[in-house]
Amino acid sequence: MPNERVSENLQVLYNFKDGTGSTVTDVSGVGTPLNLSINNVNSVVWTPDGLNVNNEVRIKSNNTATKIYNACTASNEITFEAWILPTDMTQRNVYARIMTLSNNDSHQRNLGIIQYGADYYSQLRTTSTDLNGSPASVSSANIRKLTHIVYTRNSSGNVGIYVDGTRVVNETISGNFSNWDNAYYLYLASEVANGFYWEGTYYLVAIYSKAFNQSEVLQNYNFGVESDNLPLFIKNPVGGQNLNVGQTATFTAKAIGTAPLTYQWTKNNSNISGATNSTYTTPSVSLADNGAVYRCVATSADGSATSSPATITVSAPDSRITTDVIALYTFREGSGNTVNDVSGVGTPVNLIINTPNSVEWTTNGLQINSEANILSQSAATKLQSMCASTDRLTIEAWIKPANITQTGSARIVTYSIDQSNRNFLIGQDGDDFEGIVRSNTSSSNTTASTDGSATTDLTHVVIEFRTDQTLILFVNGVEKSRKSCTGDFSTWNTSYRLAIANEVLDSKPWLGTFNYLAIFNRSLTSEEILHNYNMGPYGLENINSPTELVVSTSEVGKVNVSWTDNSTNEDGYQIERTLASPINWQLLTIVDQNQNTFLDETVGEGKNYIYRVRAANEFAGLFSDYSNEASVVTLLNKPVNLLGKADEVGVISLIWEDKSSNEDGYIIERGTGDPIVYSILATTNANAASYNDNTVQEGVIYSYKIKAFNSLLESGYSNSIMLRSKASFVLAPSGLKAQLDPVFGVPVLTWTDNAFNELGFVIERRSSNVGSVFSIIDTVDMDVNTYLDEKVLDSTSYIYRIYAFNEEYLSEYSNTEFIDVWTDINSQKEIPDEFGLLQNYPNPFNPTTNIAFNLPKSSKVRLKIYNLIGQEIMTLTDKNYSAGVFNITFDAKNLTAGIYIYSINAESEDGQKFVQSKKLVLLK
Repeated sequence: MPNERVSENLQVLYNFKDGTGSTVTDVSGVGTPLNLSINNVNSVVWTPDGLNVNNEVRIKSNNTATKIYNACTASNEITFEAWILPTDMTQRNVYARIMTLSNNDSHQRNLGIIQYGADYYSQLRTTSTDLNGSPASVSSANIRKLTHIVYTRNSSGNVGIYVDGTRVVNETISGNFSNWDNAYYLYLASEVANGFYWEGTYYLVAIYSKAFNQSEVLQNYNFGVESDNLPLFIKNPVGGQNLNVGQTATFTAKAIGTAPLTYQWTKNNSNISGATNSTYTTPSVSLADNGAVYRCVATSADGSATSSPATITVSAPDSRITTDVIALYTFREGSGNTVNDVSGVGTPVNLIINTPNSVEWTTNGLQINSEANILSQSAATKLQSMCASTDRLTIEAWIKPANITQTGSARIVTYSIDQSNRNFLIGQDGDDFEGIVRSNTSSSNTTASTDGSATTDLTHVVIEFRTDQTLILFVNGVEKSRKSCTGDFSTWNTSYRLAIANEVLDSKPWLGTFNYLAIFNRSLTSEEILHNYNMGPYGLENINSPTELVVSTSEVGKVNVSWTDNSTNEDGYQIERTLASPINWQLLTIVDQNQNTFLDETVGEGKNYIYRVRAANEFAGLFSDYSNEASVVTLLNKPVNLLGKADEVGVISLIWEDKSSNEDGYIIERGTGDPIVYSILATTNANAASYNDNTVQEGVIYSYKIKAFNSLLESGYSNSIMLRSKASFVLAPSGLKAQLDPVFGVPVLTWTDNAFNELGFVIERRSSNVGSVFSIIDTVDMDVNTYLDEKVLDSTSYIYRIYAFNEEYLSEYSNTEFIDVWTDINSQKEIPDEFGLLQNYPNPFNPTTNIAFNLPKSSKVRLKIYNLIGQEIMTLTDKNYSAGVFNITFDAKNLTAGIYIYSINAESEDGQKFVQSKKLVLLK
C-alpha cells in the first residue's frame, strides 16, 4: 500500500497547521483556495497540531464552495474525510455540526456530517432525498478519542461510513446531485444558526469529488495524521488572583484526550480531596494560603499532563468581611422606630422598636436605656432556611454593656419564641457572655460561655457553629470557649422571631449600646473573626485624621489653634501640646465633635510650643492618626508706664514697669530728629526696671522706647516718651526790637526766644543820657516774647536789653535797642481801658517786689499768692478800688526761694469779671 495520502480528485484539504489567527487555510493546491474564516477566535484554541473548538463559533468559507459543487455534481460522487477528537460524548444533546455544505437555513444542505451524542449522522442531498439530505445515515461507533471518519458515496448510490478504517455503514442513497445548490458555503463546527457548534479538535479535513474504496480509506487511515501528545490542556487555570481573607478563588482547566479523561487538582503539589472536576473553587482563604500554587492534572488513556500553575496572593482586606452575611444591622438610622436589615439578601428581617422611649439613637448606634421590646414583625424565616442549607452559623456583634450586673441571662440577640425555646442567642450574665445554639442532637441548648470577659467597654462578641460541629465563642478576636455541638439545624423552628435587647415574650432585658450585628450562614475562620475585630466597630474602621493644623498668636498668653475636620465619626478632638525643648507631649484638652478651633489661654509668655491634634471616638476607644505638628512662639509682655526725668546735667533717668516673667532683658532705644530716628542705646538684664542714660548732650530733646526680649523673640514696644536733657546754660534771647505803640505811644518790645529752659525774661532799660545805667524795669514769664513799657517819660530816648533766666543760670544779654518817646503819656494813660495784671517788678526778687494791676472800672479786687501745687500762701488785698492803675508791694522775706503764683480776681460794679495769674521767682 502506498505510503502517501490519496490525492486523486482532491478538492479541499485543511491540516490546521496555521497555529494562530482567524484563518484556516485550504492547502489542497487545487484551483482557487477555499479558505475558512473563524468569526470568534475566543471560542477556539490553536493546539500544536490542530484547532480545538470549545464554544459558539462559525468557521465558514470566504466564498461559496463552487469548486466542490462543480466537481461533485459532475461526478455525482463525494468523499468527506476527517481526523477529529470529540471533547465529550453528549455535545450538549444537540445535533452538533462537524461539517456542512449549506447556507442560511439550518434544515437545508448539500452534505452534512453531524454528531449527536455517541452517534455520527450524515445527510446527503440527492434527487431522491429532501433538501436536508434526509433520511440520515447513522453510525454508533463514536467514542471520545482521536478518530478517523470517512463518508463516501459513489455514482451508483452506494454509501459507506468508515471509522478508523472500518466500515460501519453500508447503504444506498439513489438519485444524483443535480438538485445541489451552488450558493452554499463550507462550514466547520457550526452553521448559520447558533447553538449547533461541535466541541472537539480538528486535525485534518478533506473533501474529494470521487468515492473512496476500502483500499483508499485504509491507505489514508494508515498514513495517519500529525496530532497532539495527549492529554493536552487547551485551557489552563488563571493565576495571579489577589484575594482578601475570607474570599474564594475559582479555577477552570480543560484538557483534551482519549476517554476516560479525569481531573485532579493539587495545592502546593498535594492532591485536594474531592477536587476532581475541571473547575475548582477554594474554601474561604486565609493569610496562610498566601502564595499557594494550584495545578490540575489531567489523566487519560494516553497518559497524564499537568496544567500551568496558578498562584494566589492573600492579604487582609481594608474593610470588614461580610461574605455570606444573611442579616446585617449597622444601627446607623439615627432616628425612627425601625432597625433595618441592610444585608441586601432575601427578604429583609427588619426589627421594630415597640418601646421608643426606652432607646436613644446616638452617632455610634442604638443605646438601650431601659427594658425594651425590639423584634421582627414576623418569623425570621430566611435565617432558618439559609442556615439550614449550610448547617453553619456565625453571629458577630459590637456592643457596649451598660453594666456587668445584668443577669438572666440578659438577651443581647435571640432567635426564639420565649426564654426556653430558641434557635440561637447571645446573652450576658453578669461579667460573662454566653452563646447558645440548637441542633437536632442538642435539644435547645448547647452553651459556650466566657468567664469574666464582659466589661462596660465596647466589645466584639462572636459565636459560630463550625464545620467540625463545634460551638465557639470569641471575645475581642480571642477564643474564650469551645463546646462540642453535633448534628445540624434541621430542627430549627421556622416560626421564631429575631429580637435584640430582650426576649421575644419573656422579660430578659439587656441594657447597653448596639453598634453592629451580622449573621452569617457559614462559619468564619478565626483569622476572619480577628480581622473583623481589628477593623473596629462599624462606622469607625477609619477615623480620618485632621489636617492643616495652624497655630498663631496675636495676644500675650493666648494661642489660636485651628485645623481641618476630615472625620464624620469622631466624638471629639484631642489637642496635645509640648514645649519645643524638651519634647514631652501632654494632653491639653478635648473639644467637641465637629469643632475645628480652640483658644489656648494656658500658655506662658515667650515660649516655643508645638501642637498636634487627633480625632477621637471615646465610645470605641479609637483614635485617628495625628495631624501635622505646628509650632508657635508666644508673645512676651511688653513693658509699660515708661517715664523719664532730666534732673542732672548729662543724665536722663528712665523707669518702667516690668510686666514680663520670661524676658532675658530689655532693649532700650533712643531717638532724635524730626522725624525721629531710633537706634539701640543699651540692653539690660532680666527684671530691670530702670536705666540711666549717661550719654546725653546738654539741652537736647531725646525720645525713648523699650522692649523685652529673650532668645526666641522680642516683645512689643512700651509707650514712647520725649524729654530734653538738662543744660548748664540758658540761651540768650536775640532780635530785640522796640517800636512805639500806635495808640498809646509807649515802647513795645519784641524778641526771639532761643531758650528751652528759661523761667522768664528780665527787661532792663536806661535813658540815653550820658552816665545813665541799665536797671531792671520788669520780668516776664517763660515763652513770652513781647513787652509793653508803660512807665516811660515823654520826649525821652531809651535803650533796652533783656536776658533769660532759670533757677540756676542767667543767659547772656540780647542785643540793645534804642527808641525815642515823644508822646505825653500821662495824659493818655490816666484811666486804663481794660483790666490787666502786670508782671511783678523786679523779678526775680529778694525779698520784695511790686505787683501792679489796671482797673477800667471801680471793682472789688482780691490779690493772692499761691505755691506751685495750688496752696494759698497769703492774701495781698481784698477790697474795693476805683478805676485806675494800682501797685502793691509783696514782701516775701518769710518764704523760701522758689516759684510762686500771684492771682487777681476782680469784679466791677456792673458785674464784669476779670481773673488772671502770673508767676514770680523768689531768690534767697
